[in-house]
Amino acid sequence: MKAFSLGTVTLIAAAMLSSCAMKPSETDIIVLYTTDVHGAYLPYDIRNNKPAATSMANVCTYVNQQREEYPDAVFLFDTGDCLQGQPSMYYYNFVDTVSPHLVPLVYNYMGYDAVGLGNHDVETGEKVYHDRVARQFRRQWLCANAIDERTGEPMFTPYRVFTRSGIKVAVLGMITPNIPAWLPKKLWPHLEFQDMVECAMCTILGSHHPGEGATRCVDRSLPFRHRLPH
Repeated sequence: MKAFSLGTVTLIAAAMLSSCAMKPSETDIIVLYTTDVHGAYLPYDIRNNKPAATSMANVCTYVNQQREEYPDAVFLFDTGDCLQGQPSMYYYNFVDTVSPHLVPLVYNYMGYDAVGLGNHDVETGEKVYHDRVARQFRRQWLCANAIDERTGEPMFTPYRVFTRSGIKVAVLGMITPNIPAWLPKKLWPHLEFQDMVECAMCTILGSHHPGEGATRCVDRSLPFRHRLPH
């Protein structure tokens, strides 16, 4: 499990999401994120058969402290690769396919704002990452450039818009488009993966231009066009 980070970022008054009215020029927020958790949810080292000093249980304690100290200023994100890596993940992915999956249970309990889809998550197969896990998350499982070939729309929620300290912040989920070179088609039978930059441009352009043309991305062949709410 990679270390999670605490960072303070300064947002210049949301040009993309704000009106033209004058607003305070900057606001500080706290961004906490985890990545490549790979099943390290419980504070136990199964390899050495002893308690572990790092796990999502430890992260939860720290996140709660930050939320108490900085109310209405904390974001909590995960950037993917959370569905495999330990026996507990194999059990919930492929053995007990009826009970609620451990991963959404943990992330929902901790109040994650957004969780990205990672390439190792796709390795578990569509019945796991979409049919079960995506439906058990509380709208956090984000990915804009994983397109359902049957509909031409993202298979997952593409983005979420949050309000913190009086400003709106849009969070867009993305996954590497190199999945076809790494994983067999049977693991992603209904997906196509768009270029990350082009997909982001199309989505963000929709937030800038009001009117009929707002959802069009000029000179692009991407099927997904979406307008972020103002």
